[in-house]
Amino acid sequence: MDSEPRTVWILVYPAPDVAEQWVAHCLDFDVVTQGNSLEHALFMGREAVDVVVKSDLEAGHDPFERNQAPDEDWDRLFHLLKHAVPMRHIKREDWPHVRLAASSYDVVMPVASSSDSTPNLAMPEAWMLSRVQEQRDSGSFPPHP
Repeated sequence: MDSEPRTVWILVYPAPDVAEQWVAHCLDFDVVTQGNSLEHALFMGREAVDVVVKSDLEAGHDPFERNQAPDEDWDRLFHLLKHAVPMRHIKREDWPHVRLAASSYDVVMPVASSSDSTPNLAMPEAWMLSRVQEQRDSGSFPPHP
């Protein structure tokens, strides 16, 4: 294992089958969790990744050797990144209209000779949001910066 940062991606979206719940899906490890809001789901997703990475390291496994999410989930991410609007351009009161969000952060693996096996997880300042096409067409959605 090396100490080079690795980017981890999480998709966040409203749960299709449970009202007022959000799903967080870490594509790099194919780990899924949920939260009571967009922010809470993102927090839970990051926490789930932290647990997976620490557990794998304690067991002597490289967490990046896990299976990744299916291609269709990665396609959703790539489409979102191409058409997304940065979080800073979305008013907080508009967050209930979000239909898909993505967040990335870097995981820096500990050097093999280090006695500290805790990974360093760093959240970036901005994460990307996208909303349904109808809002973009109606003009109520902020334009791309």
